[in-house]
Amino acid sequence: MRPPALPNARLLWAFDFDGVLCHSAKELCLTGWAAAQEFWPSETQTWPKRPGPATLSSFYRVRPVVETGWEVMLINRALQEGEYSADTILKEYTASLRESLMKEYGGHAPEAYMDTFRSVRQAWMTRDERGWLSENDFYPTAVSSIKHLLSSHPPSSPSTYIVTTKGKEFTLKLLEGMGVAMPESCVFGLGSGKKVDVLQQLLDKYDAESKAREGKEKKEAKEGDMETRVIFIEDRLQTLLGILDHPSPDVRDRADLLLAGWGYNTAEERAVAASHPSITYLETERALLDYVKERHRNL
Repeated sequence: MRPPALPNARLLWAFDFDGVLCHSAKELCLTGWAAAQEFWPSETQTWPKRPGPATLSSFYRVRPVVETGWEVMLINRALQEGEYSADTILKEYTASLRESLMKEYGGHAPEAYMDTFRSVRQAWMTRDERGWLSENDFYPTAVSSIKHLLSSHPPSSPSTYIVTTKGKEFTLKLLEGMGVAMPESCVFGLGSGKKVDVLQQLLDKYDAESKAREGKEKKEAKEGDMETRVIFIEDRLQTLLGILDHPSPDVRDRADLLLAGWGYNTAEERAVAASHPSITYLETERALLDYVKERHRNL
């Protein structure tokens, strides 16, 4: 269901990256595969150098459960060793199962997986940037949406941001490949904190800048008429539900939450979003572009 429009609201736009702007599932699987081989050389010595079509197909099915890239190392191993089917992972992969796999596969800390995954991806990008980029696809109409927003505001006064769990340096390189020129300061990547906290930081930052710009003499009624809101486009339903469950009413009440139906989510999740009173479900990229243009027109 769509939140009520506020004609005089100041709007900040925050886009998730993978599953909203970038179709990165193949590159993610390939990187996770190579990282697993480096991390567990003995256990993976019989694996082929690259995953075959059947493995890629299985990974595409389970992609909706992946929150951060390093988890793909665990998932690839579980699938390759036949311990879990794609259906089982899709239905049962939770933090508890992730912890169980980590314990079974050597008891390493998440940081160890994260470091290996990041170094393997960085090495690939450095060695063969064109090849690495070619394993990523883009959602062209969604990209048109963010380009439309960026063209409406000068770089000195940004209102559009990327909020992702992907490494910032990789996100910036892929944005460049999309033809999207975005200031580095507007990209919040891995290590920036929880997405809900980043959204709150953006609201706080914009509120502080607005007060400094307009002065303390602003009348209370006028201030109320110019509420700042953040529109967040995300493909992971659990992330949106987590924002709605956040203890701070500020970010809950001032965030318009959109689920990208073309991204990495399941039919069941899309059905939940479509019927949820606090989430706007966008079935297609075109629906996002129409939404962007309509909200801009109402300002």
